[in-house]
Amino acid sequence: PGYAASKGGVGSMVKAFANEWASKGVNVNGLAPGYIATDNTEALRDDPERSKSILDRIPAGRWGTPEDFKGPA
Repeated sequence: PGYAASKGGVGSMVKAFANEWASKGVNVNGLAPGYIATDNTEALRDDPERSKSILDRIPAGRWGTPEDFKGPA
């Protein structure tokens, strides 16, 4: 619950900053990764049923990797 709440808070903050600063010519961007193959998600990835359920909802059909953020971040 804490992770989801903090992720939602960051998304809202990005939108608020974007609205506030747009008139000053400032662009605000945020990265909001979904399921990434890290130690945090190892248990999900190791469970075939849960992993399939997650992968079925990901348009790319794969877990993201930390390397996916090298350019944007």
